[in-house]
Amino acid sequence: MFRNYATAGRLRTISFSTDGMHLESEDSRGDYKWSLFHRIVETSRAFQFIVGPRSATFLPKRCLSNSGEIQMLRQLVRENFKGKKRLRPD
Repeated sequence: MFRNYATAGRLRTISFSTDGMHLESEDSRGDYKWSLFHRIVETSRAFQFIVGPRSATFLPKRCLSNSGEIQMLRQLVRENFKGKKRLRPD
């Protein structure tokens, strides 16, 4: 489905802080506060930062360099996101 979009194969950088998510690519840049997200879901393969019924940012776990980064992201979500969340146990 995504092969038809010109931006699908381009490099994106996502970083997280206590303020929220920072996303950057050659076409765009944005800062998103934790309060923007309606729900955050962690599956066995990815984190889903859901904004609405048809809008989300997917972060595959394979893009994180090690299990320590996964645990750090879980902790940031637990400490800073006040909405609905489903995270895997540590």
